Amino acid sequence: MMSKKYIFKKINNQIIGKVDDYIERNRQKNILFNDFILKISPLGEMFIVGGVIRDISINKTPNDIDLIIDTPKNNLKPLLDIYEHSLNRFGGYRFKLNKMTIDLWPMQDHWIFKKNPLKHSMINISKGALL
Repeated sequence: MMSKKYIFKKINNQIIGKVDDYIERNRQKNILFNDFILKISPLGEMFIVGGVIRDISINKTPNDIDLIIDTPKNNLKPLLDIYEHSLNRFGGYRFKLNKMTIDLWPMQDHWIFKKNPLKHSMINISKGALL
């Protein structure tokens, strides 16, 4: 009999693979999205959170992609100058990249850290969001 820990890890790895595939497919189809990812990636470690993970795991097309990036807010200024954006309802930035919507938060501005006295870290993201 397989342990629950092994089964969870296997399922988690399958979901991560599906999310990676989804991101790569969309980077190939959407030049603006690909350009955005290329520009934001060097700014800090990024974490995919929220409904996109759930949707992909049940083979549903996500409405948007929620990202948290471990970088100070002022490092995002070049992106804000290049890409059309607005503030989303949770205080992050919403980018419309052709048919792709990205909601982005600098880690220190994500609601989980604003509402809780938690250290800014990936492990603490899991206390309020997924993956």
